[in-house]
Parts: sequence; C-alpha cells; structure tokens
Amino acid sequence: MAYVTILADGVPQDYREAMQLYRAASNKGNKAAPAIIGLMYADGLGVDKDYKEAMRWYELGYQRGSATAPNNIGMLYQYGKGVTTNYTEAMRWFRIVDKRGLVAATNNIGSLYDHGLGVKQSHIEALRWYRQAEKKGGHTAAANIGSFYQHGRGVPQDYAKALAWYRLASDKGNAGAPYNIGRMYDEGWGVKQDWKKAQRWYELSVQRGDPVAQPQLADLRLRLMRKQAVKGGLQ
Repeated sequence: MAYVTILADGVPQDYREAMQLYRAASNKGNKAAPAIIGLMYADGLGVDKDYKEAMRWYELGYQRGSATAPNNIGMLYQYGKGVTTNYTEAMRWFRIVDKRGLVAATNNIGSLYDHGLGVKQSHIEALRWYRQAEKKGGHTAAANIGSFYQHGRGVPQDYAKALAWYRLASDKGNAGAPYNIGRMYDEGWGVKQDWKKAQRWYELSVQRGDPVAQPQLADLRLRLMRKQAVKGGLQ
C-alpha cells in the first residue's frame, strides 16, 4: 500500500494527513487501510485514542480479508481494551487468523496456554504453539522457547538449549532475547560468568528498545566500575 511509508520509522510523520489518506483508500475499498486506521485509533496516532473505534475499523478490515485485523481484535479482547476482557473470544480470533498463517496469532495462542488465560494452563501445549510460531519465523516465539528451557517449564531445564534459542531469537531481531543472554552471562547460568559479554548483550537489548535492559545495564556498569576501582587499588 502506497501510504505505509508515512508511518515508517525515521520518516517525518504527519499522522493527521496519514489518517486522511488511509480513509480515502478505505473508501475506495482498500483491504489493508481499515486495519491501519484501527491501529491508529488504538495507539492515538493523529486522533484521540479510542479502542471502540479501533474495534470498528478492525472488524471492517476482517470483513475485507485483512491478515492482521483479526489478531488485533483478539488483542483487544485479551487485554480488555474497549471491550470486556474475554479470553475465550480472544482465542477464537487468534485461531481464525492463525489459520491464515499470521505468526503473531500463533504465538498469542501459545501465550494464552502459557498463562492459563481462558484455557487450562499447559506449558506443553504452549510450547507446541510456540514451536509452530517459530517455524513460521516468529522471533518472539523463539525467545519464549528459550525461556521454557531456561526455567524448565514443560521441558527439562537446559541452559545450553535456552542460550541457543535466545541467540536464534536475537539473530531474528528480537529485543528481549539479548537481555536474557546478558543475564545468563551476568549470573553465570550455564556459561562462564562474564560481565563484559553481559554488558554487550544488555547494550544490544537497549538499542532495540527493551525497557527491562536499561536498569540492568546501569547496575552492571556500576559493578564493573567498582571492580575496576578495586583492581586499581582505589579501595
């Protein structure tokens, strides 16, 4: 769709103008535009944040065959945005779009099983869905699988496999996976403790926008400074 670049990272953004362009495209029957308009209402881009209006546009997107709109509807039901929280309804929408091949929906189904939301909690079932999502290219799913091996949920605890899955997720651009790798080096979980390596992984996670990594990086830098001071005989 020609107008998507208006919303791209690094491009000067005029969301009000973008909204006008997307509305014009939607009026002409464009399949993708309604879902994008819904996202703009959900995020408050160029308009006041309005989840009910977002839902209306997502539903139109679904009617037109959008690949992402059903997943977004499911997310609104999962988190109770503009509607009453309804995990069963969220699962129904995720399954609809999973059949269309959207990796995010497959991962979301795994997440519902992982946390027992609307279904009986099952780490084995969650892992099955995460593996399906990862096969479709999902980097979040790869990181989730790594977490399962790290903490021994649904599988025997295995730090080596956890590290391998985190590295795979990181290679695919996941923001949280480098943080998890950093934690393993920071604490010496399954690897030789190495604060310098931990720092590099934390820095990568921060660069990718992971909010958890920043305070951990700051704490590690302080520890490295203290270690250096002791080594230099300043204490």
